[in-house]
Amino acid sequence: MLKQPTLTHSLESPDDEPKRLRERVAEQTALIEHLRERIRELEARLAKDSHNSSRPPSSDSPFKVQEAATTLATPAKRTQAKWTTGPPRCHSLPG
Repeated sequence: MLKQPTLTHSLESPDDEPKRLRERVAEQTALIEHLRERIRELEARLAKDSHNSSRPPSSDSPFKVQEAATTLATPAKRTQAKWTTGPPRCHSLPG
């Protein structure tokens, strides 16, 4: 891990301040790049599930909606016939 920058306030000459600031910017730039890489690694780990890793299906989150699974599990909607005068009736029964 990168070392934490330390704030030093000494009696340096004002001419040294730009140099000190450039060094600090370089440290912060390196830290930002390190943190970006760590975020990429963590996001890649979060995206893994049983379909794209060696983990068992029981380790998948029950709260994460899987698009492929839901589209295969839901049957296609059938359009129901709409009656304009009511449901069909049997003519032999009084009604």
